[in-house]
Amino acid sequence: MQVHVIDLTNDLDTVEAGLQRLRLNLMTLRRMGAKVVKVIHGGIREGAVELREASRNHLRNLIQKKIIAAFCPGENFGPFDPEGRAFVAGLGELRRDIDWAGNNDGITLILIERPPTPPTRPRRNRPRYT
Repeated sequence: MQVHVIDLTNDLDTVEAGLQRLRLNLMTLRRMGAKVVKVIHGGIREGAVELREASRNHLRNLIQKKIIAAFCPGENFGPFDPEGRAFVAGLGELRRDIDWAGNNDGITLILIERPPTPPTRPRRNRPRYT
């Protein structure tokens, strides 16, 4: 599974410029059929914290509108956090991502569409031997 990257670190002039770039790129990737997107919004640099919070608030709104399925803050993206484990459920290849278990607050991962769960096979009733 390909992880698409949206880099917002060049848009730290204003939060609104960064949000506009996020909106445009996210909608374009969604139309193209992308499943997973990594947003790089920077860590502790000046302006990055505000952009991170504004981006995540925007993503919460997109979840409520059912435009995206979920997002996971980079600091929770790992095996030690229930949110990180739930995010990669069914997406095992994300465990090989360079930021997995990196506690990286400069990124946010977005799941545009959760993959369908495989159908479960009904159990056959087999005769029991005594």
